[in-house]
Amino acid sequence: MDRTIRSIILTDDDEDDRDIFRSALQSIHPDVVLHTFADGEELRAFLCHEPTELPHLVFLDINMPRLNGFECLAMLRERYKPLELPVVMYTTSNDRADQEKAARLGANLYARKPSDYKELKNLINRVLAIDWQERIVRRDGFVM
Repeated sequence: MDRTIRSIILTDDDEDDRDIFRSALQSIHPDVVLHTFADGEELRAFLCHEPTELPHLVFLDINMPRLNGFECLAMLRERYKPLELPVVMYTTSNDRADQEKAARLGANLYARKPSDYKELKNLINRVLAIDWQERIVRRDGFVM
């Protein structure tokens, strides 16, 4: 199975964070398509239309209005297994309880939002280089 990342979803209520993420991704991986959503309801609406090709990776902010990241994660795990659709919780929270809840709900990775652009590009590169099949089997390095 081809595991090349060609399409990503970012769901984050902060427009600036979405724009910075898009810029960083395009500067290092211009061939990857990014779909952005401002909250979980927008994400749900997109997925309810059964996209012709499922994105290869989802980044979810935790703190969003209407449908937060944990609720989105639970919704995604009702429909897709962790290998079918890897999910990265992408947040400013360093709270151990949030990390444990994300793991319990089926997130593949918990990543803190970097404080600068160079660190963000590094994070994106590291996440896109992950062999998700191997990571799911070993289940190590959950927090990045």
